[in-house]
Amino acid sequence: TRSDHRVLGTVTFCPADSRYRKLARADEAEFRMLAVRPDAQGRGIGRALAEACVDRARAQGFRALVLSTPAGAAVPHRLYESLGFVREPARDWSPVPGVDLIAYSLVLD
Repeated sequence: TRSDHRVLGTVTFCPADSRYRKLARADEAEFRMLAVRPDAQGRGIGRALAEACVDRARAQGFRALVLSTPAGAAVPHRLYESLGFVREPARDWSPVPGVDLIAYSLVLD
């Protein structure tokens, strides 16, 4: 998302052939690394980016969309839950010691 030619947020969408996929199964898409500039937070940018990933996953025919997020990040957790994502504790993981990520998934209709 851009405003005055400044990047305000970013997300990495991971389709089936992406090397950045960590959680997704063959019939699932994944997104990672959703971030919004601190001075732009609270303006719906994170929601717009997440919704764009949902729309893209649906358009590409995936059964579900998965993501991982830092365990202590309450604000993103509320956002994902408000979009219908549910916790997937069996998929929680740690890419490096001391970094705990929790997983969410959304079944696409």
